[in-house]
Amino acid sequence: MVSTIVRPYEMTEALTKKVTATGTDTQVWIAPYANPAAGRGRIIKCTIHNRHATNPSVVTFWDQHLTNASVPTRGATATPLFMVLVPALGATVLTEEQIPAEYYQSGIACQITNNDNYIFLEIAKDIG
Repeated sequence: MVSTIVRPYEMTEALTKKVTATGTDTQVWIAPYANPAAGRGRIIKCTIHNRHATNPSVVTFWDQHLTNASVPTRGATATPLFMVLVPALGATVLTEEQIPAEYYQSGIACQITNNDNYIFLEIAKDIG
């Protein structure tokens, strides 16, 4: 059994996003960036279901708030911080040990190569 380590001054948040548009930037999570609630988050569990019947899907993640250009951005579709390959009609589950230790300070944006993917993330976010 793999256990997730939540550090002091962190709390977890679980979220689900259905991504239906291929090749379109999609906001999955927005980090609180206004003081005094400014914080960051890190992905501690990632599950992606690909419902496309014939093709695998590649999901790329990077640090960006898609509707606010004043906060910093790290990575992009072509230079992601994290990439997941999901088989056709299958799922990929990754735990904290398998995910790059990246902190997302603006938000989590993603893009998929095949439509109809469900993304389930568990994020540990700063609370202090």
